[in-house]
Amino acid sequence: MGEPPSVRYPLLAEHTGVGFIEHRRTHFCFAQVAVAAVLTVHDGVISEARIGLVNCADRPLRAHAAEQALTGVEIGPPMDGYQLPEDHPFARAGRIAAEQDAAPLAEPYADLEYRRHAIAVVAARTLCQAANDHRSRIGETKGDSQ
Repeated sequence: MGEPPSVRYPLLAEHTGVGFIEHRRTHFCFAQVAVAAVLTVHDGVISEARIGLVNCADRPLRAHAAEQALTGVEIGPPMDGYQLPEDHPFARAGRIAAEQDAAPLAEPYADLEYRRHAIAVVAARTLCQAANDHRSRIGETKGDSQ
């Protein structure tokens, strides 16, 4: 046996925030939906978005259409993700991820409509979490916006 293989992860770029949320039926279940997001923001505008979806298709995947919809969009004021207006960029990106990027499979306890709704909501909340992480990294406080 030789040395185990190594993995290198690049450091996050300056002005970057991350988020990760998973949705479970119960505490002991595997996640029905999980979303990881990375947002890079310059002068209050999203310059790069990366969104990973888990259990939203037959394999983990990137939400490329949702990422493109966020590029060049203003980050806006701090939001908690639980009361996003329908026209908020993160809510729109969540719906795009659910409708265009994801390919959920129906399950006995979750039909396709429920799965798509859950993907949209979890993606939007994860993007809010990433935006808030970005704000905390640059020292921005609630009520201030960049």
